[in-house]
Amino acid sequence: MEVVVGGCHGGWRPEDGFVKVPSGTHVYLYAEPGVPQPTSVDAAGAQLSEAELHDWAATSSMFTFEGGDVIPDYATEDHDPLIRERYFEGNPDPNVVLVGGGGMLLSEILAQSQGSNIHWFSCQSFVSAPDPDAYEQAVASGDVKLANM
Repeated sequence: MEVVVGGCHGGWRPEDGFVKVPSGTHVYLYAEPGVPQPTSVDAAGAQLSEAELHDWAATSSMFTFEGGDVIPDYATEDHDPLIRERYFEGNPDPNVVLVGGGGMLLSEILAQSQGSNIHWFSCQSFVSAPDPDAYEQAVASGDVKLANM
């Protein structure tokens, strides 16, 4: 199963902590952590078929995380209603699930979709981080709060 997260804003706050990717699950990020995702990439992700998503993951993902990897517990936030409406017009491929909207953490998506490929097309901006190096500092210090799944 391919799970596409998009049609919404996204980001990471230090208080959201980190999440361990479950065994058999892959998470693909299509932008550098801390960098906003272009809306055109987000919109394109919603219409890709399962096969096209596999191609994108192989050729366009900047980061691939597998079971056991620890990554920021990114959150989704509401987006402009018109963009959301277009995004969720539906994907014709029954093996692709579209996820988005405000208030969801990556840990929640992973808990519901273990064993799937998660394609995070939303932004990965650092929201309200005390400084731009907050992510790197947390990882380097070992102060990694894992989400409960």
